[in-house]
Amino acid sequence: MSIDTEFALDCELEACVVTRELLRQIEMQLAALERDVLGDFAHVSSRKHELSVFDAFGVETFGAASEIPTSGLPETTDCVRLILEAKAGAEGLPGERSIKVKIAFRSEHGNRLLIRLRGPLARERAIGFDDRLQQLVEPHSVDSWLFRRDNWVVCICAFAVVIGGLAWAANTYEQFTAAKPSMSITHYWILTAIVGTACAYTSIVHFLYPRCAFETSRWHRRQAWRTWAMQGFASLIVFDTVLTTVGKRLLGAIGVHGL
Repeated sequence: MSIDTEFALDCELEACVVTRELLRQIEMQLAALERDVLGDFAHVSSRKHELSVFDAFGVETFGAASEIPTSGLPETTDCVRLILEAKAGAEGLPGERSIKVKIAFRSEHGNRLLIRLRGPLARERAIGFDDRLQQLVEPHSVDSWLFRRDNWVVCICAFAVVIGGLAWAANTYEQFTAAKPSMSITHYWILTAIVGTACAYTSIVHFLYPRCAFETSRWHRRQAWRTWAMQGFASLIVFDTVLTTVGKRLLGAIGVHGL
């Protein structure tokens, strides 16, 4: 017989679109985990299972994902939380086995899994559940190959916007006031393109690629904007390339130098 151990895990989940089907699949994995941890114990001292939906008007609790209306979640949903807590014991065995799982999908703060198990192979089962959960979430990912809400990406973009914006503002003022600006007009327009691109990327990620989205009519409408944003940003990159490479050569070809 395996010795009971206790293990706790706290980790982030990928940004995703929360759907009824995703919640149903997660509930199936939770049920399997509960059976593995508690075993066939007949005596369950306590059990709690909740699926709560938080929106602008309050909190609605369902017994299962199948009870959510087929029309989807409320338009103002900003959090969906799944909780499973259970304890069980048996005569002749010291202590008791327990499972405590909390999965939170949050539009502002991202998605998170907290799990604490006490039972046989607690560590292996907790890590295995996390792996299965990550696999379920992956097909519903919000991120694309170009736009990502990763912290390091957001930090780099924010730094580029702030520092580049200050440099652009200073040079813009100098272009209009100084008799001979320190930055040439060509370099000024290149800086303008770079800062504008960074601002566009940051805005698109912030408004169209949230940390978590929900299966609502509003989200389906936003999908069209996401497609337009990707095409528009690709066009902006092409414009930047033309400006920095072809534009300077054209100016030189027509005899405009020193700009």
